[in-house]
Amino acid sequence: MAFIVISAGLPRSGSTWQFNAARLILDQAGTKYYAAWVKDYDPTRPEPVHLIKAHQFRTIPAHYDKIIYSHRKIEECLASLMRVGWLPETASAVKQRRAMFRKMHWKWLLKAHARISYRNLKRQPGKMVQTIGKALGHPLTTSEADSLAVAIDALGSKTRKTIDQVTQLRPDHRSDGSYQEDYLARVRALLREK
Repeated sequence: MAFIVISAGLPRSGSTWQFNAARLILDQAGTKYYAAWVKDYDPTRPEPVHLIKAHQFRTIPAHYDKIIYSHRKIEECLASLMRVGWLPETASAVKQRRAMFRKMHWKWLLKAHARISYRNLKRQPGKMVQTIGKALGHPLTTSEADSLAVAIDALGSKTRKTIDQVTQLRPDHRSDGSYQEDYLARVRALLREK
């Protein structure tokens, strides 16, 4: 039976960055592994390690060995969802998604073996890579972790219209952050509506 690692997080919480960090750590360690989005996961694959990216706890296999959870302020996740067009700009949609995300967050948080903060991912990516490496049983030096963090940030989607099946990145996956405050203000205003 494979050693199953779940790379979990709310949508737009850094979970794809975390997933790619885990992939590159396993690559560097020479570990044979299989990595997939949860809906594409094939449990019959022969690799000794399975890395699965997931957003909802109810979608993961009943048996897993480790959960690495990326978390971000829920309002920031909502703003990012709005930026990529996955969340309608209505008070009801934003409030409903916030309630759902709160439940998902606590479920993951209570089950996680390691936690990755989006804030720290942006400020200290090398330290977050080290946290992931430790959770995977592959500790990294500061230099190794910093190099992997640079490699992760250099990843991009190899396609122009679809999700890259290896990295799970979309063409518009990342932004420079310049729009975040505008979308965050919109989310906060919608949450204040009665």
